[in-house]
Amino acid sequence: MKTTNTSIKQYIILICVGFIQQIAFSQNFLPLVYDTLERHHELTINASGELSTSSISNQITNRLIFGGNITSDLIQTVEGKHKNLNRIGFYTDPNIEYINYKVRPFKQKDWGIIVKAGLLSSGGARYKSGIFGLAFRGNEPYLGSTIDLSNMFLGMFTAHKVGFGFISSKSKSNVSLNIYGITNYINGHLNDASLYQDEMGFNAALAMSGQGLTTTKSPYYKGLGVGIDANFFFKVGKPDKPSYIQFSVQNLGVGFLNKNVVRYEMDTTILYDGYTIGNLTNNETIFGKDKKITEEIGLRNDTISKAVALPFTVQIAKIIDEHNTKQIQFYYGIRVYVQNAAIPMGYFGIHYRTKSWFRMGLGASYGGFTGFRANLYMQAALKKFNVGISTSDLIGLTGYGKGYGLSLGISYRF
Repeated sequence: MKTTNTSIKQYIILICVGFIQQIAFSQNFLPLVYDTLERHHELTINASGELSTSSISNQITNRLIFGGNITSDLIQTVEGKHKNLNRIGFYTDPNIEYINYKVRPFKQKDWGIIVKAGLLSSGGARYKSGIFGLAFRGNEPYLGSTIDLSNMFLGMFTAHKVGFGFISSKSKSNVSLNIYGITNYINGHLNDASLYQDEMGFNAALAMSGQGLTTTKSPYYKGLGVGIDANFFFKVGKPDKPSYIQFSVQNLGVGFLNKNVVRYEMDTTILYDGYTIGNLTNNETIFGKDKKITEEIGLRNDTISKAVALPFTVQIAKIIDEHNTKQIQFYYGIRVYVQNAAIPMGYFGIHYRTKSWFRMGLGASYGGFTGFRANLYMQAALKKFNVGISTSDLIGLTGYGKGYGLSLGISYRF
């Protein structure tokens, strides 16, 4: 017996579109250009968008977003590239930042002030290959076998942030203290979980144990957080041929969620006889249409307050020296997204500058929520303006690859 999987496909599409709708902005992948010239004011805007996966091709993602036929051959090809445990995620941190070097809060220090505002939004998931097959091929290929659903994770965090801090006018090292208005939080794990159906599809067993936290729809702000952004620059190498290293921590802090956090716990085994997955997704239940699915599967819930860690990043990198007149420089570094679904990301590249205003670079990265990616950027370094555009996934722009990434940075210094 083949069960319907239309509703399951709809749920998967909604999840994917929900991820993509959240990525209006993300961290800029342009390598930092280090400039120690003293100016009075600086205004910077960074805006970008990035989504990446370890296993799902853009050929499928594009059709989910814009429409189109997803053929069985394409599904089979993409499914064959899935590993036992797969990743999907995004990290966004758009901001507008104003620096004033003339205001000196401490007379004995060369510190100016920083004022910033932005959005922090992060999401990630780990999922088993069987979920992809079940969503796009239905349950028929799995009849008579067990689908492993254990060790899966889904998390999402969104907040507005404002910050105030200090910056050295000489070294450009800086620290800011931020306040976060938390608008959304989701965190869920399936520890041990599996689905078994017999060869005919009439009898099935679903075993699940896990926990979850989610904020309610109201109020708009679900809590407050406090955290820091810090950037430190170090000069290394020979005095006449120095290099510069950046150590950066972004959004390191804690959030305090109010009492509208719903906590779920589940540890149960369900046996069905002559019942289909399609029945569940159509809101029918084993015990009749008037029963809730949560009651059937033994899902317990209560309302709590909760302190949570902010999704922060740590980066150490060799950066570009704007005062170096060589046409070719190299940059490289490692960035860690401190989230359950991500792995550390390493990157490297080559930076080319003309004798006038044009800069460009080509590089590669591995890690985060995906594997290898090609990176490309171009910059215009003018007297007062610095404008850059980049992609963290060059292949993704062609419709292939396993993600998307575009960034735009504008800086006005005077």
